[in-house]
Amino acid sequence: MRNFLALSLISASLALFAAGTAAAAPREVAPLPQTECDALAKVLSKRLAGMTVSVSMTGNPSQVLERLKVSGTGCELTGTKTGMPRAFYFDTLSEPYFKDWEQALPAAADGPNGGTFGFFKGPKVVIYDLHYEVPEKLCKSAKDVEACESKYQKQWVYQFRATAFGFVDGKPLADSDFAQ
Repeated sequence: MRNFLALSLISASLALFAAGTAAAAPREVAPLPQTECDALAKVLSKRLAGMTVSVSMTGNPSQVLERLKVSGTGCELTGTKTGMPRAFYFDTLSEPYFKDWEQALPAAADGPNGGTFGFFKGPKVVIYDLHYEVPEKLCKSAKDVEACESKYQKQWVYQFRATAFGFVDGKPLADSDFAQ
């Protein structure tokens, strides 16, 4: 009887532990209103040196950032442009539009040819990715690839993708909304 009681207590403890550590279900999101998505596209287009930014109201937020754990759709903003002004910097996008927003640090990723950034304000979230590619044919046989790439900067192809959504529960973005 004593062994049965001990095993029962251990089983109950393990069940409680497992229930407490189970992964939370992804939070439900919905696109920001069409008017907000269109306004955001207009601002981003201007900040991206006139890149045409298209809006779709059926984007999957996880396609912009794989480690984002949400369920539902967001408005998707996309664009491609060849060449940017020499003084263009990736953080140009965050100012001034996002000046009253908080940066979503778990969304940030920086690489040699671009980066991913995220911002939130209350339940609203915008995550964007901007990268460039140097057409391979330009510097294929160059000895100094960096110098070659710099020489042809006006021929770099910039690709932009963003998602904008709001949490249905009205709560702000949290670290738990990202896969570890």
